[in-house]
Amino acid sequence: MRSSSVPDPDGSGDHLDQNGGNPLWRRRGPGAGVAPWPGSGRPGARREYDHQPGAPAASCVAPCAFAAVRDVTGRLLLVRRCDSGDWELPGGHVDPGESASDAAVREIAEESGIMVEITGLVGIYTDPGYVIADPAAGLVRQPFAVCFHARPLSGSPAGDQVETSDARWFTTGEIPALPIGPAMRLRIDHALTPGRPCHIG
Repeated sequence: MRSSSVPDPDGSGDHLDQNGGNPLWRRRGPGAGVAPWPGSGRPGARREYDHQPGAPAASCVAPCAFAAVRDVTGRLLLVRRCDSGDWELPGGHVDPGESASDAAVREIAEESGIMVEITGLVGIYTDPGYVIADPAAGLVRQPFAVCFHARPLSGSPAGDQVETSDARWFTTGEIPALPIGPAMRLRIDHALTPGRPCHIG
């Protein structure tokens, strides 16, 4: 979730340095303040909006990369966020000078301890109705997310205890009961659907 060159104090995986040093970001001004994440107990916490009434307008576009990593038995690798407790596909911010696939490989290793090989493309997710408000950074981000298929090469799953508290393999039957945000669940559903065409949207 974090950039290897830009600090990510809120664990959002889409932190922008406040001097605008990352040329991959396009800023249109500071984001509006938002209410705390429900149950977070932390004022001004990072909050996701998925086509919700009253959602703030995006102030920047954030490039990020994720991957659906499946082992030989078909289990899916997920990581648990430290901030919200939600489970999600491992991945995060794309650094300047880095390809989306290289970013996904790096982020997966950082967040889960698993080294992977990219094997295909799940889809490209740019829905402007899905935004992430980060009051600490003064930004509302519209993710520009690339989601890959991948296979594990080595390592044992473990959270980094900075952005991810846990990393585990899950069977497809275990995933529906997990706390997962709507936008991430869509990517997971697409990744687990055999023969599904690449998503563009």
